[in-house]
Amino acid sequence: MNSLYAQVVSEYRTKGMDFILQAINHPTYLEDLTGLTELMKSAGSYTLDWDNDSENDDNDDDDCVEI
Repeated sequence: MNSLYAQVVSEYRTKGMDFILQAINHPTYLEDLTGLTELMKSAGSYTLDWDNDSENDDNDDDDCVEI
């Protein structure tokens, strides 16, 4: 997390008020700068295939899975 903080602080030190204006005027500016936009895109590309078959059918009303 320190590198994200350092990246934002460095950008602020370099651009000053322009950095503030970018952050205010462009809603995804900070997310783009820190890579959060790319992370959210990659996380959204995963699909989960739920297996509804249970190995233990003795208790059909149990919706919890112990991990």
